[in-house]
Amino acid sequence: MAKNKWKNLDDFCAEQESRAISASESWIVDATDFLEPDRSSALRDTLEGRADVTCLSIGSCRGGNPSRVRCVFANPDLGYEKATAESDYICYLKIDNVALSQCDPWPNVLVKIGLSLDHVGEVFLVSNESTAYLAVVPESEKSCVRLLPKELPGTGVTVTKLSREEMDAEMAAISDSDGEVVQDMEVQRIDKRK
Repeated sequence: MAKNKWKNLDDFCAEQESRAISASESWIVDATDFLEPDRSSALRDTLEGRADVTCLSIGSCRGGNPSRVRCVFANPDLGYEKATAESDYICYLKIDNVALSQCDPWPNVLVKIGLSLDHVGEVFLVSNESTAYLAVVPESEKSCVRLLPKELPGTGVTVTKLSREEMDAEMAAISDSDGEVVQDMEVQRIDKRK
């Protein structure tokens, strides 16, 4: 979704509310792209308390307060749960052996391999290691597995798909002070002239 498509959050929320109602009335499941925190928070506030729509927020690597999530809409009578939504609409990836200090900004790397930033959720970097974690739409998994090892600096860079349970176990082993979520998901201009 283009960032400037909506003039304000009210327009965005009204369009997404209509989309959620349509999914519920049609008895289908629908998901947004990854949303910035202000949009996802406003959308959850808009849909909170509605008896006719289920809105699930998914895509956080660490759990808790995610920076970028997808909202999944369904009819409450479908019994569609967060665990099912996570397996259907999110792919978690672990990237090992990355020279994190030598990386270009993550949004630049992801765009360079052909990913739309709307298809990328959280990017979580482990400070004391050479490991990064990504949440992406499932359709982006193959591109990430194939192209990120070629694009990222480091020796023997590997990309592995993780289940939600594996991601939770990995995150439990990392202290809060040893990692950070990449907050700025905007492509940056880099001057590499010396």
